Amino acid sequence: MSFYPSLQEKLKLDTTYIINKIMNHPDRHNMIQLLTKGPPKELGYMWGLQEPNYWTQAEKKAIEFLHVWVLRKDWESSGYAIMFRSLEYEIKKLNANAQADGAYCEYCEDSDTDKV
Repeated sequence: MSFYPSLQEKLKLDTTYIINKIMNHPDRHNMIQLLTKGPPKELGYMWGLQEPNYWTQAEKKAIEFLHVWVLRKDWESSGYAIMFRSLEYEIKKLNANAQADGAYCEYCEDSDTDKV
């Protein structure tokens, strides 16, 4: 019997924790924008976060917050990229769910639905 969560459980717990931090942060729009945009396809998150001409200044600032939060949860090396992909997946899922419900979604791309 282990008192520590499995890697899969830790990923889920930490993803939920960071998503909650994002959603309650004043700069959440830029964090959500960069996760929706994703990294350069040929580089991925491991190397793409440092690509100078790919990200806007606001996205670069948002990356700094996410970087710290991911590392504080002990996601390093390959785990760093796994966590960013998990965050990207969850944000895109939230986006799709909100659009499917027809609800106002401040973090959705090109949301034309009205505020509820």
